[in-house]
Amino acid sequence: MLRKLSAHNPAEWDKYLGAVLLAYRQQPHSSTGFSPFFLLFGRAPRGPMTMLKDFMLYNDPSCVKSLTFYYVQDLHKRMKEACEIAQQNIGNVASAAQDRTNPKSRLKVFAPGDDILVLLPDHANKLALSLKGPFKIVKRITRVVYSVDINGKPILIIPDVQDDFIVRTDASDYGIGAALMQMRDGVLRPCKYASRKLKPCETRYSTIERECLAIIFAVGQFYKYLAMRPFVLETDHRPLLFLKSGQAKNSRLLRWCLALQEFSFTIKAIPGSLNYHADVLSRLC
Repeated sequence: MLRKLSAHNPAEWDKYLGAVLLAYRQQPHSSTGFSPFFLLFGRAPRGPMTMLKDFMLYNDPSCVKSLTFYYVQDLHKRMKEACEIAQQNIGNVASAAQDRTNPKSRLKVFAPGDDILVLLPDHANKLALSLKGPFKIVKRITRVVYSVDINGKPILIIPDVQDDFIVRTDASDYGIGAALMQMRDGVLRPCKYASRKLKPCETRYSTIERECLAIIFAVGQFYKYLAMRPFVLETDHRPLLFLKSGQAKNSRLLRWCLALQEFSFTIKAIPGSLNYHADVLSRLC
């Protein structure tokens, strides 16, 4: 009904919305056999035309008994009968739909630990669905229902101020990213992520300037973790090793070198294949 109304009256569809909702709620549903209004209130809606029709046919517009007790008793009886008939109709409709769709479907059986794709709401459009994953199956509940671990294990860990921090940064043509990390049980785990999109003027920076800008951005985002304590700065851009020497090539890099003097850190060059945390963040901006 709403689609038909918006197609014929695109400029004034909201004026007739109340009438459309009234018409929808008083029409019997194909699955239940009753209108939504009847299942909610236990009686059919009585509009002005219905009352006029009853008056013309029966010459008695007051068909309801005056005593409240009889009205409530009759309402309870009608609601109970309507629910029983609605449940029966839903079962019949579901059985008919199952007969139509099952011949075209094939049963797929999954075991716990299998990776599957799940149809979930899309991030760009909430009304659209897209396949996401892979997610692991936890257990099989029924013949076609499975328990799936969508959230997975937590990625971020709680920072431990007693351990040393490792900061990894990277820059792309349109964004910069940084990751604050610590060692846990012999594995390097992230504590916090940060990224942002480059401004139009920053996109014209040279490669070394963008990489240095990512470092300035990282120490600013993680200042409360890095101030007044030593940390390790890991980058896949080897020319940034000059930051500790203070031998900058231009005034912009020199200003950034001076801004980093308040921090106590060690610069370490790592392969780009190990800097995937910051690299992905810089490309997702």
